[in-house]
Amino acid sequence: MLSRVAETIYWMTRYIERVENYARLLGANINISMDLPHSATQSWDHVLWASSDRISYLNSYEKIEISKVLDFLCFDPNNAFSMSSSLYYARENARGIRETLPKEVWEHINTFYLEFKELQKNKPKDIGAWMNAFETIKFRCQLFYGIVDGSLSRKAAYYFFNVGKFIERADKTSRFLDIGRLNDKPQEELNSEDLLIWTGVLKSVSAYNMYRQQHKNLSKGLIINFLVSDILFPRSLNFCTYKVNEAFEKIGLEPNSELYETLKKLKEIAGNKEVSKYRGEKLADYIDRFQSLNNALDRTLIKQYF
Repeated sequence: MLSRVAETIYWMTRYIERVENYARLLGANINISMDLPHSATQSWDHVLWASSDRISYLNSYEKIEISKVLDFLCFDPNNAFSMSSSLYYARENARGIRETLPKEVWEHINTFYLEFKELQKNKPKDIGAWMNAFETIKFRCQLFYGIVDGSLSRKAAYYFFNVGKFIERADKTSRFLDIGRLNDKPQEELNSEDLLIWTGVLKSVSAYNMYRQQHKNLSKGLIINFLVSDILFPRSLNFCTYKVNEAFEKIGLEPNSELYETLKKLKEIAGNKEVSKYRGEKLADYIDRFQSLNNALDRTLIKQYF
């Protein structure tokens, strides 16, 4: 297939995945800030740190306020990573390859974009309205994946679709982990505040029920290990990396190539079960290393394919 088409599919999917994960992140943090009102400003500061949006936010606003953070991450046209910008780019990418996609995929993205523009005109006015909006956004993104899975032939386009989806998902799961790390305390046992924060991290990736089926109690080490190295949970770093590797094998992964070596390093770090013991700076270093390798994989595939 044309490299232009492959690149367009890759970025279309990354943008949709980014929209869903921002909805997850913001919804989970609303719950945390409601349960911990005394540290609400700090929790939103941590969201901006983890999403790498803090500097650009403070260029536009003097102080951190919940309403302004929500507006900045959802609707601000000057924020290239806002949900509004990401959905716009996803739609424009889809428009450029309409002949490659099933008709239903384009129609869904277009409808989703128009619905979001209406939401932008009539912004939610209270916490309940924000939570309903985030649930609708998540549903639209998941419906997009369902349409693609049910209608796109398993050829190169589908595998570039999966590469974009799981590279972006791995990046965002690592950032949700970073929010837990920023709120971390030295002790392993969770006090009431830790419990709310780490439960929020699990819920931000829909991992709470799957985690509780596997583990009887909540502990930082078990939560970190579940979100990093569990090969069966579809939002863990290890699972996402496995799916990226699987997609590249279908596309054609050349042994000893730069892409092959980068992916090999990423698989090693994603499958690290020792991460359950990491705390503080060691956990921060681990997350930074994973994100750096994940970004390096993105740059390498762009150089090789696009």
